Amino acid sequence: MSAAASISGFMKRHVVGPALIRRNPFFYGKARSILEESESQSLSERRAWSEAQLKRTLQFARRTEYGRKVTDPYFFPLYEAAQDLAPNHADLLADQADVLTHLSRHDEAELKIERAFSLNPLAARSH
Repeated sequence: MSAAASISGFMKRHVVGPALIRRNPFFYGKARSILEESESQSLSERRAWSEAQLKRTLQFARRTEYGRKVTDPYFFPLYEAAQDLAPNHADLLADQADVLTHLSRHDEAELKIERAFSLNPLAARSH
């Protein structure tokens, strides 16, 4: 058993472990304050914040060798290939919408999710 697995197992079995992992004192307070602040913001303010965070994250990523190789972070050829094979697959469209949302491309995500819903309105909870 590796040392990491051993430590992980120990942490999971003790009361302190979940508190340190789920509510990490280094990150939990900041994350909580960001969440509370976002609740009072408009949609456009949340989008602007999200785009700024993405830009900052990509700046850090471009400092790595892998990040410098990726020229377009929004390019996901596997989804495009899958969509070519099954253009009316609602779950695929919903997955694409999820990715686009995480990339702060909300308008495109909305189009994908509306299309997914039109193809399969009974599975709306999963979209």
